[in-house]
Amino acid sequence: MSQEELQDLEVKTFCMVSVDEFIKFRDMLEPDLFAFLTAHTLEDYGNKETRLFLSQDLKSGFGINPDGELISVFALERGRGQILVKEARDQGASYLCCMGDHLLNLYSEFGFSPVSVLRWDNRFAPKNWNYERFGYPNLYEMKLLNPYIKKYDKPRN
Repeated sequence: MSQEELQDLEVKTFCMVSVDEFIKFRDMLEPDLFAFLTAHTLEDYGNKETRLFLSQDLKSGFGINPDGELISVFALERGRGQILVKEARDQGASYLCCMGDHLLNLYSEFGFSPVSVLRWDNRFAPKNWNYERFGYPNLYEMKLLNPYIKKYDKPRN
């Protein structure tokens, strides 16, 4: 197996991790991008019994609450969105909330559909929101309404 294939495999392999380990790597996210996450605490994750996943290379991860809510999706390197969403869906994620059309389109590729749209309201802007970089995106509540084969899935037997 080539080095490139090995790195690709490491990115695509996710393992459940402890809350402390997850937060350690999640908090390495660039501050501007961290504004897209709800900053759950160790207690939040523990109280909700969130299952937390990190890629083998520790550069991306996500959490899933017992009710199927997808939270805390992050990547320390660009280009991992499809891998993260597919893995989260395969691990049982069934609904989420996201900001902006880019994320709306990404989640839609994997069967998530918007069920409500909230217009941007400056009163509820995340701390240190970068208006110049990200503007005034809509907030989308999305549910997995079409869990069937999507663009990046392998055909089922």
